[in-house]
Amino acid sequence: MYNIDSIIALWQTEAQHPGEINQELDTALTLPIILGCTPDGLPYIMLLTEQRPKPLQRLEAIDIQVGRRENARLNEKWSLVFVLQDWTLVHAFAEICMAFADRIADASSKEAALHQVYITVDQWQRLLKTSRDANLMKILRGTFSELTTALEITKITGKTIEEVCQAWAGPYESPQDFVFSVENNAWEVKTTRHSAKRITISSPEQLDTVNKEINLVTVELEDTTSTEKGLSLPDLIDLLRRQADNPAVVSEYIENGLSALGLSLYASSVFQSLFTVGTITIYKITDDFPRIREDKIPNGVVNLTYQLDKKALSPFACHQSRFAFNELTEF
Repeated sequence: MYNIDSIIALWQTEAQHPGEINQELDTALTLPIILGCTPDGLPYIMLLTEQRPKPLQRLEAIDIQVGRRENARLNEKWSLVFVLQDWTLVHAFAEICMAFADRIADASSKEAALHQVYITVDQWQRLLKTSRDANLMKILRGTFSELTTALEITKITGKTIEEVCQAWAGPYESPQDFVFSVENNAWEVKTTRHSAKRITISSPEQLDTVNKEINLVTVELEDTTSTEKGLSLPDLIDLLRRQADNPAVVSEYIENGLSALGLSLYASSVFQSLFTVGTITIYKITDDFPRIREDKIPNGVVNLTYQLDKKALSPFACHQSRFAFNELTEF
């Protein structure tokens, strides 16, 4: 019999092979519940249905997706997927899973079971309040990784932190996150998890080296509740200021960027979210680097997003380190 602890243990096991395995929670349920982890290592709950589920408004840290399943059984043609964006909330996510299972078990039909799922989501939404920004956690994690990379760029290039923050272009819809125009050099930052096997490239332009050299940076970022091991975004920004001869300049560039992103350092979701940084890897984008080239895309193909296998990138790694925040706090 399943319980909250066993559900969490299942996700933790599946996170070791993200996107590759999943498991049905209870074969006796009229509406199948499948548990797994996305290729990015995020836990999910997938309900299989015969009819297309209605679209639901997301919860604060849970993406909700409706999808059609090709080559599936007739009574499992559609999926309703709940993807947790913050591992520190996995216990609450397991509670939602248990609530789904209990209500489905008590339902008299598949239609009634799906209706009970809708009711459960509605109650959680009203209890926790729906998100004002569906991408808040994604934006927060990306911003943390980019500003962590700012410190790494200063170490590698010898540039001042003021110069690097001035080059921070990520908040302004630039293809790359740091652009040094005079040198025709740019850095693109990707936030990942240690267990993730792929990274997503949002557009062919991100790795387009026609007019500039590009470094691709992957930052392994994990959620944590430990105040001893983790740092919040405000903590990280304080570290950047300490590296500067003119902290006011760093503050100005960062505050402008955060404003463009819609992030407030005073929001509880920002200053209460803690992260640990694992391995930072830098890849040089050479002619042989695996990517989709912009000049090779057929006419009519637009909004192209693709993924890269991290293992295939190993030959192109030119720098790797584990970031030590404790060294910086000594300044």
